[in-house]
Amino acid sequence: MMEILATVLGVCFVALVMLSLCRAAARADAMAQHDWRVFCDEKARKARGQ
Repeated sequence: MMEILATVLGVCFVALVMLSLCRAAARADAMAQHDWRVFCDEKARKARGQ
């Protein structure tokens, strides 16, 4: 009985860790895309001479 409980807790813990890693990776990716977009916008604005 205890090993079943330990296994369930272990699986839940691993799932939580993976979920938080995925969310952190998605957030970092979104921030990188935003920074890239801002950089491109600034380059385009300078190219237009504004």
